[in-house]
Amino acid sequence: MTTITGLDTFDVRFPTSRTLAGSDAMNPAPDYSAAYVVIRTDAADPALSGHGFAFTIGRGNDVQLAAIRLIEPFLAGQDLDEVLADLGGLGRRLVSDSPLHWLGPSCGVMHMATGAVLNACWDLAARRAAKPLWLLLAEMSPQEITALVDFRYLSEALTPDEALALLERGAAGRNERIAALYRDGYPAYSTGPGWLGYSDERLAALCEEAVAEGFGQVKIKVGASLADDKRRCAIARSAVGEDVGIAIDANQVWDVPTAIAWISELAPFRPAWVEEPTAPEDILGTAAIRRAVRPLRVATGEHVANPVMFKQLLQAGAIDIMQIDACRVAGVNENIANLLLAAKFGVPVCPHAGGVGLCEIVQHLSMFDFIALSGTTQGRQLEWIDHLHEHFAAPATVTGGRYRAPRVPGASTEILPEAELRAQGTVRAVGVGMNSPAPLAWLVERCDLDCVLVAGRYTLLDDSAAASLFPLCQRRGVAVLAGGVFNSGILASPGDNATYDYAPAPPGLLARARRMREACAIYGIPLPAAALQFTLHHPAVTAAVVGARSAEEITADTSYLSTPSPTSSGPSWKHSYMIMESRGCVRW
Repeated sequence: MTTITGLDTFDVRFPTSRTLAGSDAMNPAPDYSAAYVVIRTDAADPALSGHGFAFTIGRGNDVQLAAIRLIEPFLAGQDLDEVLADLGGLGRRLVSDSPLHWLGPSCGVMHMATGAVLNACWDLAARRAAKPLWLLLAEMSPQEITALVDFRYLSEALTPDEALALLERGAAGRNERIAALYRDGYPAYSTGPGWLGYSDERLAALCEEAVAEGFGQVKIKVGASLADDKRRCAIARSAVGEDVGIAIDANQVWDVPTAIAWISELAPFRPAWVEEPTAPEDILGTAAIRRAVRPLRVATGEHVANPVMFKQLLQAGAIDIMQIDACRVAGVNENIANLLLAAKFGVPVCPHAGGVGLCEIVQHLSMFDFIALSGTTQGRQLEWIDHLHEHFAAPATVTGGRYRAPRVPGASTEILPEAELRAQGTVRAVGVGMNSPAPLAWLVERCDLDCVLVAGRYTLLDDSAAASLFPLCQRRGVAVLAGGVFNSGILASPGDNATYDYAPAPPGLLARARRMREACAIYGIPLPAAALQFTLHHPAVTAAVVGARSAEEITADTSYLSTPSPTSSGPSWKHSYMIMESRGCVRW
């Protein structure tokens, strides 16, 4: 017998506010975070564990993790086979536990904690079955899927018999659709270009990149300023052309009259849909907006807390598109109920995935819907954001504007140990260092780094890192450590045996270094002090790394930091050198 031993929890946060990735009108500077939970067992294989998380945007992790820990007694000590054999029953017990249910009911922090744990159970179930989650669900019988759903509060809109009939209808052609999914993937659209904090130039460039990568739609955040929204929508439309869709997302900032007026102003840009135009719990308000802005479509769902809310949105005719969120509701179980409701009402599902790990897990739900329920990808797209995937053991993959079907067993929710070590405080920062700016820039563009060390490429003799690497680091919030500030010796002492990049200094560079020393001497400034302080002057540089070999050299380097600037206009060493050059004191 394999027994669940307990839950491990981790506070995983990523500083996305530094780059404004994820920024919108409601959340101007979020730090994408995961309240991460791992279900442990006493199995000999440590891989037999389940991974889940609740997505937050920063300090919400504190309360979210506390809520997740409250669920541990429901699982610790339980027989794993019994738990996995009745995940529908487990979901009902967790959602309806009286003291915890009181905290919602069925919404908010406690409900999201339940979702994190249930999703971890499904990850564990799929791992044990040696199947990706989407395939595990798709191969379950219609009766097994129906048994997962709690129909209490749903039955006047969707009965168990109706759900069973929908699933039985969806079973026809299942094997052919599995083959098609492996071959063609699942349609995606890109939100990466449209974060509200991005400059116009970056918006245009990223829109062009999205089209080149095969995306048929991008999404733009709106709602902070109408004038800005019009300008940004025009930029996006110009960048993507007439045949690519542009969705707009207000992230709940408008009341009903404002939403109607604002959307009307943006209608000439032909939005594919308007997302979260008002408070997600305002069912009637959302319905009023939809009636007023037709034929423009209304989408919502990322903050819809449970299937009852979706039921009401559908009954009220409030939405054209359902946007389920893998971590907002009580896990896979409730999202299956949501998918069944959408199928009953004939509304397409285009899930929300704008958060760390959301692309990874929600892809399984869309693929299950295609294989076992809706039977189509027509009118359906899955959101894609282009960052933080590298922190996952089985990251979601998009090529040619389409998600590729996961093949690794599980729910794709396992976070790599590096991120766990950050959460534990064992690792405080992750960086990379080398003496070539171009590879560093490549890594900064593609990885979630905290810092880079660039050696010998921002000095008085070579400032090549300032041209492209430093602006990129500033834009992405990556700290720069400047190493090799003396270019391995020549700027400390340009004597006959001076070295540059660990080799004998070329005559031309040696002559330049000596002219610098002469220019500095005019002001009574040691050349090493000029070299060190010049490096630290750039706003991208947070620290300098000096290669001291003795206590005496450390003392000297420390004194160089306190050497005053030779100008009366302020501590700008570079300005000082320009003055020297204009006076004919030096030619670099």
